[in-house]
Amino acid sequence: MDGVDPCLIILDLFMPGMDGFQFRHWQLGSPFAQVPIIVFSAGYDVARVQQITGLPAVRKTADPDEVLLLVRLHCAA
Repeated sequence: MDGVDPCLIILDLFMPGMDGFQFRHWQLGSPFAQVPIIVFSAGYDVARVQQITGLPAVRKTADPDEVLLLVRLHCAA
């Protein structure tokens, strides 16, 4: 992947040009298909996002320690 080796993608669902659902569709057919994703959104019900996508999701208002814990689960220190 040209020197890019992400351990995690933190994905906002509201993005210009391509929303998070479109990105996920693209990602599954890309060299980044195996990179785990955490959905990070203010505009969607995270329980519903988890149900639809099967991906872990947190609200943007989440405790920063909760977000850091999820990052540490996927990325080496």
